Amino acid sequence: MHYTSMVTDVNNNASTWMGSHYNQHWLPTNYFDGGYSIVIGSSTESTFRDNIESAGDRDVSTLNLQVSVQWLGNAAIRVNVMLKQGIVCVDSDGDGYGDPGSPENECPDDNCPYVYNSRQEDMDSDGIGDMCDPDIDGDGILNEDDNCLLVNNPLQEDGDSDGVGDVCDNCQFVYNPQQYDENDDAIGDACDGAFHIESYQEEIPAADSGQPYYYKFRAIGGVEPYHWTKVAGLPPYPCVLFEGDSCVIVGTPIYTGAYNLTIAATDSDVEPNVDTIGVAIYVLGKNYPPELTVPESQSVQPDEHLDFSVSATDSNEVIPSLSAENIPEHAWFIDHCTGAGTFNFDPDSSQIGIYNVTFIASDGVLADTGVVKITVGNPYICGDADASGTVDVDDVVYLISYVFSGGPAPDPIESGDVDCSGAVDVDDVVYLISYIFSGGFNPCDPDGNGEPDC
Repeated sequence: MHYTSMVTDVNNNASTWMGSHYNQHWLPTNYFDGGYSIVIGSSTESTFRDNIESAGDRDVSTLNLQVSVQWLGNAAIRVNVMLKQGIVCVDSDGDGYGDPGSPENECPDDNCPYVYNSRQEDMDSDGIGDMCDPDIDGDGILNEDDNCLLVNNPLQEDGDSDGVGDVCDNCQFVYNPQQYDENDDAIGDACDGAFHIESYQEEIPAADSGQPYYYKFRAIGGVEPYHWTKVAGLPPYPCVLFEGDSCVIVGTPIYTGAYNLTIAATDSDVEPNVDTIGVAIYVLGKNYPPELTVPESQSVQPDEHLDFSVSATDSNEVIPSLSAENIPEHAWFIDHCTGAGTFNFDPDSSQIGIYNVTFIASDGVLADTGVVKITVGNPYICGDADASGTVDVDDVVYLISYVFSGGPAPDPIESGDVDCSGAVDVDDVVYLISYIFSGGFNPCDPDGNGEPDC
């Protein structure tokens, strides 16, 4: 590696600052091989060549580097490089911390083994990292239901009923679900007594090309009435911006793109207060729904862990939000806000059965859904081909219809494989008749030892 240090001009102040803070030699300085060789002052081409070539010949230790890449959205990625010199580390998510239960590991255990979290944050010190903790603050309220996600508040008091708990509400006695705080003083705009335009960028809806659009800017505080003016910019063509006692954009935009506006509002106080805000109105082309990808059916045994990922893309270049419905107890879903999410499930022995979990990808207007069938344990009764809950002559009739007449298949198909052959055929019909009418071996116990074989 070859680095050249910073050098300054003849200005004494700049030179002094550079020499005392950045460049200890105060002269053009070249660092070769990460500083193994240093050349101070001007040098010839042969000096550069000799130092670079000798760096390549030097015997150095091999580095064990683990590299992973995360998509952050908005055309940004994070490249994670972890030096793992000389250690063994089974690390499924590539964050430098090992999978618990891997005895060969020489690296620390990962508190979120299935989610990348190199910083291992654990707010409530419960051993489960914040990135995968269904209750980050440890107050006994699941994240999706917690009105103060990052503050422990088991009583969930919310005096102004704005959905934000009192202990983290920046206007505890004034309804303000958005929690806007223009000057970042921890006191919300709705109660700090100042005058604010509250049409922040996240408040302003995007427009669809060829569709009618309407938006009214709003302010809070100060003395009404307010007077609105456009300072700079233009609304989407051919929409119109009305100024005066109100500020409204109305019309049907034609061209896609971002239209930047600067808007000012003045109140009617004796000494008028003025607030200015710059925003962009985005005009989109035709909106298409996200495309959600979910895995095939999953299975897990009680007291074991199941996790899998779902993902979504959107041709409109937005990152879809992900959510899940019909989540069973002891399961949780995390939207990583990158177009991917992780479902986790730790079923216990009381949860044997089949669960159909619905996953949703939404762009705020349109959505795509997918269902994943999750089987816990072995919920079916072997031989109960018609899923009636008992094994009887009706199951024989059901199997005969399936095998010989193209009738409906047993559900699940394994329930009809009573001889554990791996297929449902005439042998299973004969086996079941023997069990019901002749005292033959139990279904799925062809060796008769009292233990199921499939």
